[in-house]
Amino acid sequence: MKNLCLLFLLSLHQNISFAKSLDEVHLSARSYLETSGYVHSWHPFPTLTGTSLDGKKMELTVSETKVSVYIVTASWCIKCQNLTDYLKEISNKFSPINTDFVYVFAHDTAQDALGFVKYYGIKNKTILAGSDILKELHNPPLPTILIADRNGWLLTRFERTSREDLDKLQTLLQDLTVY
Repeated sequence: MKNLCLLFLLSLHQNISFAKSLDEVHLSARSYLETSGYVHSWHPFPTLTGTSLDGKKMELTVSETKVSVYIVTASWCIKCQNLTDYLKEISNKFSPINTDFVYVFAHDTAQDALGFVKYYGIKNKTILAGSDILKELHNPPLPTILIADRNGWLLTRFERTSREDLDKLQTLLQDLTVY
């Protein structure tokens, strides 16, 4: 089974020929997994402890009944501002279908984050990210979207999120919210 999983992983990411020997597949898979990024094993999504926009301490944990989408953003980030309307559309579509959206404001003041929330009409949960939260999330570049499943596992992350990534997010959420 492990060999089949490795072969499948490689076929997705490297378009390998199925004629390769299993030794070559193991070598290629190990090389790919060691060099290609963050999510290639199961990581529990951390509990985020920070400050709400009204100054109160708060703790956010992944919902046990919903898929959780964490959007790491900042009021001063132009790319974040450009994607907010699209994210709001996705949030409006999937929030009623077992999906929880949380905006995590990085490197922002409460006043600036609150202005951003009011200007864009964001009705989702929000939290100000201190250095502890950013460290827990591996200091993500802006904007970053992290998705956790109902079991509290990090499924994927989109760093330096683009409009195309939002299309992938929507497809992923459709698949995750089927049941």
